[in-house]
Amino acid sequence: MTNEVIVTIISRMITVPSFNNVIFIDIESSGLYHESYPIEIGYGCTPEAITSFLITPEHTPDWQTWREEAEAIHKITREMLYASGLDPLAAARKMNDDLRGKCIYSNAPEFDWEWLRELFFVADERPEFTVRDSIEAYKPDLVLMEVKEDEIGAVFEALNDAAWERVGKENQHRVTPDVLQQIYLAELIADKTPQ
Repeated sequence: MTNEVIVTIISRMITVPSFNNVIFIDIESSGLYHESYPIEIGYGCTPEAITSFLITPEHTPDWQTWREEAEAIHKITREMLYASGLDPLAAARKMNDDLRGKCIYSNAPEFDWEWLRELFFVADERPEFTVRDSIEAYKPDLVLMEVKEDEIGAVFEALNDAAWERVGKENQHRVTPDVLQQIYLAELIADKTPQ
């Protein structure tokens, strides 16, 4: 049996997952180094249902490191955090209230999980949700696409770029547009998948 026949048989057996229930997350931080901390978190499953909030480092002695190069990327100032950020405990509790028992997907899980661990450590709380790599949410549909295996990476990159075009690449590095881009990418992948 050829690989194409096997893929066809498997694709007929698999129910394509709905991306409507997939929650994507994005986090901006004070820097990209060990001593950095989360300053903005966003998550959602549809363009109309994205939750985002800033987090203040005020009254958190360990959260004093600030990298100007990170601020130049995300354009979030410390003053913005002090003026309208949630304290770490409120942020951690909000996330647990909103995401309890759910699996959320990140396009940079190694970074986002570290910042979530830092947030929950400072808040003295435990996350009641799990974080996985967003490629795991996309993978079933990518496999079902009628694309040669060696072309999947290029197709994924083209769809990723198309999702950024829809959001506006100039909006990158704020959580709402970044989550929106992940949602649009999921929609584009689903649209390319045979039903």
